[in-house]
Amino acid sequence: MIVYIALGIGGLLVVLVVLRLLRGGGPTDPPVLPSPRPAAGPVELPPGPPAAQGVRLARTPVRPEPASLQGLQLTPFAALAPAAADSLRGRLQAIPRPPHALDKLVSAPFLAQATSAELNELMTGEPQIAARVLAAVNSPLYGLQKPLGSIGQAATYLGMNNVRQICLQYMLDASFKPTSPEVKRCYEQVWNASALSGALCFRLAQLLKLPDPGGLVTQIVLSSLGSLAVLALLDPPQAPDLMRLDPVARARAEQDRLGLCAVELDGLLLDSWKLPASLIDDVCDIDRILFRAPQGPADARQARLGLCYLCKCVAEQLVNGQLVDLRQFDLQRMDDPAMFHLGAYLHNFRLERLPEFLQFPEVLGTADQMVAGFRLSRPAAAG
Repeated sequence: MIVYIALGIGGLLVVLVVLRLLRGGGPTDPPVLPSPRPAAGPVELPPGPPAAQGVRLARTPVRPEPASLQGLQLTPFAALAPAAADSLRGRLQAIPRPPHALDKLVSAPFLAQATSAELNELMTGEPQIAARVLAAVNSPLYGLQKPLGSIGQAATYLGMNNVRQICLQYMLDASFKPTSPEVKRCYEQVWNASALSGALCFRLAQLLKLPDPGGLVTQIVLSSLGSLAVLALLDPPQAPDLMRLDPVARARAEQDRLGLCAVELDGLLLDSWKLPASLIDDVCDIDRILFRAPQGPADARQARLGLCYLCKCVAEQLVNGQLVDLRQFDLQRMDDPAMFHLGAYLHNFRLERLPEFLQFPEVLGTADQMVAGFRLSRPAAAG
């Protein structure tokens, strides 16, 4: 498990190594790398790098649908035959539900209004999770004069958004236990991409002044569950081959083998956990961008979905090595078929400065340090 601490990006690599050693659950613990707390009051935006100043997202010319996308249709759960639907639902029920504290942790009122004392009270009922959070915070290399003794203190030290995301990922991680070393590595890849995409989205949402950036991170974390569910349902030898596929080919393979792809399994799983329907829609509509163009006007919701999906695509490319450096990513030239529909979501005045902000030092630094930390934490893979 990896935690991104908002105490200055220069110390992140040390933190990543220490927390990797502290985690008790092996390499599948989610690499929780939450983003720094928003500054109090209005955020003054520094000028971007010279090459990025004045850059705006140009309208992408109409281009033909990529061949790999042609004929790709999203199969909804309702389209399955009754026997197949019952079988799939039964297999998903074998995935343990997280603690009921999850319901409150992801609720809109809690995200918007919870204090450190309220978070501390909530996590008092989850002593194992609280103990793991405190063990990380009280690492000797943090140099604390005295150990922190509660989640409330940890929230003050790390920031509310950070600690909430640590708790959320620990809760979810407990539901997915790998059945083989191969599946364990696949889980780690999913969690790495989830952590990186959440951190990038949080920073960009703050720069863009989008409301509730912490809520966007929560939606990204929950949107990773479909991929984990796919890995849990497949025969273990199939998992590595699936993860090597590009997103479009992977979606086809998931539907061929399981009847549904990851995004539909995500919604089905969250529904079985009785999470709010509005939250499930927001979570699942992120990855439905792979299959469809936006519906209706370019409103605030489309901007939020587009930003989340962009961060997920970029993070996956960085984690799997397809993209070596975020500086190489050109928002004006998104040739990846998985991003074919994304351009229409990004043509929104709320995201006007997105190309500029993607090249801001704090955004690039987040990507650099986290990707380096992922590589550092996997010495076996490097050899």
